[in-house]
Amino acid sequence: MDPFAFTRALIDVESITGFEKAAGEFLFAALSKLAASTGGVVERMAVGPERFNVLATWGTPVVTLSTHMDTVPSIADTVTETIQWVFPEHAGAPGQIHGGRMMQWITQAGTMAAARVARGTVLLGAMDDIDFLHPVKVGEIAILRARVEYIGTSSLPQNPKTP
Repeated sequence: MDPFAFTRALIDVESITGFEKAAGEFLFAALSKLAASTGGVVERMAVGPERFNVLATWGTPVVTLSTHMDTVPSIADTVTETIQWVFPEHAGAPGQIHGGRMMQWITQAGTMAAARVARGTVLLGAMDDIDFLHPVKVGEIAILRARVEYIGTSSLPQNPKTP
């Protein structure tokens, strides 16, 4: 078993809190295959509805190490891209997009990325700062990309960008 490929495959199994069963099934199947060819034993230990721990042993354990396993969606799976065509009604006086409209589009892109992880409704609590690097003019297309940068217990920092 290639530990890097195994870890990559495990990370790709979506298993945020409340949806851990898929990760448990993945671990159980992978470790059962390994155990079958190397004399090990793999057990499921129920901990609640749709949740279980996996215990894998080889021989009689002298010491048992235990860890909590929680994986989350890959950051790549949270990438959201929106495309907005700038119309005259989006523009301020000099024919370029009004900053408030761009902030709205950035917020929408970030909210969509966060909603993928949260599996439900999210809202913007705060925006630290914003820098407009160049104007977007009427008739141009704004492409906004956002992704979740970190997953905490109560917040999901975003990294929305416009190319």
